[in-house]
Order: sequence, then structure tokens, then C-alpha cells
Amino acid sequence: MPVPKAVTIPATVGGIQIVAANPSRIYLKWQNTSAVTVYIGHDNTVTIENGIEYKTGTEFEEKRIGLNDPTHYQGAYFGIVATGTADSRVDERDRARS
Repeated sequence: MPVPKAVTIPATVGGIQIVAANPSRIYLKWQNTSAVTVYIGHDNTVTIENGIEYKTGTEFEEKRIGLNDPTHYQGAYFGIVATGTADSRVDERDRARS
């Protein structure tokens, strides 16, 4: 089973890519393990104004339901913080590494 990877998220214009697009993705879990709020979006236009807010200790999880699940997002995720940096964890699995 894959080990979650650590991702540091800075207060950089456009954020950083937390997870790359992966058309084979069947599972994704991201956790905010830092003491600051992280804002998540689908591209490098993410800001603290338009990103989805994840406070300290929160997470999101996606599971693909069947091979042809049309609701399952397999694109990239980007993150940004208002100041400083945030530590986070990512666990991604695809059909080859589940």
C-alpha cells in the first residue's frame, strides 16, 4: 500500500500543485496537518478568496465508484496559504497502485 506523501504549501501567488492530474486515480485523501488554513482549487488561479477553505486538522477524501464514475474528479489540485507555509499529507491511489 502506498505511503502518504508530505506536501508543503507556501503563500505563493498561484499556489502550488498538490496533486497532478491523474486519469487513473481511484482514491485521493488530503489532510491539512498544519496550524494554518489552506485554500484549495483546481488550477494555479487559486487564491485565499476563491479557494475552498480547509482549517487546521481538516481533510477531503474522494473515492471512485466504479470504473465509469462520471462524477469523480481526476484533475489537479492546487493549494495556497495566506502567510507562511502549511504542512499537509496526500494519499493517492490509481488502478496500477491500489
